[in-house]
Amino acid sequence: MAERFFYGFEAGEVEDRLRKVVSTPDASRPAIYKLNDAVALPGLPGLYDTSGRRIEEAAVRMISHGAPPILREKLYKGDRGQVCIPERLEPVHETMLFGGHLMKHYGHFIIESMSRLWARHLFPTLPILFTSPGKWRQPPAYGTDVIAALDLTPRTLRVDKPTIFREVVCPGTAIEYRWKAYSVADEPHTAVAEALDGTSQRTWRRPVYLTRSALSDDLRKSDAEPELEAQLSSRGFDVVRPEMLSLREQISLFEQAPLIVGMVGSALHTALFSRSSGTLAILNWGRGFEHYLLVDGVKRHRSYYIKSMQRHGEAGEYVMDVGRTLQLLEQAGLLAARTRLGIGG
Repeated sequence: MAERFFYGFEAGEVEDRLRKVVSTPDASRPAIYKLNDAVALPGLPGLYDTSGRRIEEAAVRMISHGAPPILREKLYKGDRGQVCIPERLEPVHETMLFGGHLMKHYGHFIIESMSRLWARHLFPTLPILFTSPGKWRQPPAYGTDVIAALDLTPRTLRVDKPTIFREVVCPGTAIEYRWKAYSVADEPHTAVAEALDGTSQRTWRRPVYLTRSALSDDLRKSDAEPELEAQLSSRGFDVVRPEMLSLREQISLFEQAPLIVGMVGSALHTALFSRSSGTLAILNWGRGFEHYLLVDGVKRHRSYYIKSMQRHGEAGEYVMDVGRTLQLLEQAGLLAARTRLGIGG
């Protein structure tokens, strides 16, 4: 389990955040369900029964009954869980293993699309059924790399017409929505890292800052980020755009760099692939990092949660205080302190 450190939080705030998740991973494995007459519809996530109701065990995200009720409310907010089932369904009588929903978003793919793959070896002869969004025919490069690294390409099936599967083996998710992780969550990711292991085009020997400043439509960008980049670059950091790296290169970065600093976001989820015990500094606004706490539970790295940002409104602007960020990184011992000159009165 990772070591955790918190800087910039108010008294009692950290304890409140930690109470919202199960910090220690469950050493057992998720339940495995048997589904009959499960319907898959092109472009829709998960599986449905013949009346059009979402099958909870085969939803994109799952959550235990013991989780706080508010989490369940957030998970299904605005989702009726009901669809219209066409009269004509293509029947498949062969037993399938449900692999989950192949999401376009990098962070969600790593956390959620891979969350059922811990069970792939338990049913080695079964084809693996995935659902996918819209008319998306192929996953992005990192998704293709993951499926190929796990040697699942020959077993993969995605539906292109409304289909009813007479029997589906459905593993539970190894990471539950903002609440709980199982120890087996680590295995598919480290298996990918081992399969992709090899000589990288570069090595990472200096601290790294993962920038979001070049993303065109990212709501979590901060106008102050270029200033932070300049400050960290002057202190020996490499400033890296993770979206420009292959999955192999990102894994290499997380396994080699002595320190990785970045704002809460998808790129930091690459830590799940790492087989080493590096150090992460996660810049945040005091909320929204439950999944990082769950990742901590199954890894051996050190995580520093640096509260140096503010968020205005539910979907509002993200504001970074550069001076505060540098100060807290110094307090945490992650950045060498600089002498600050002042004029005495």
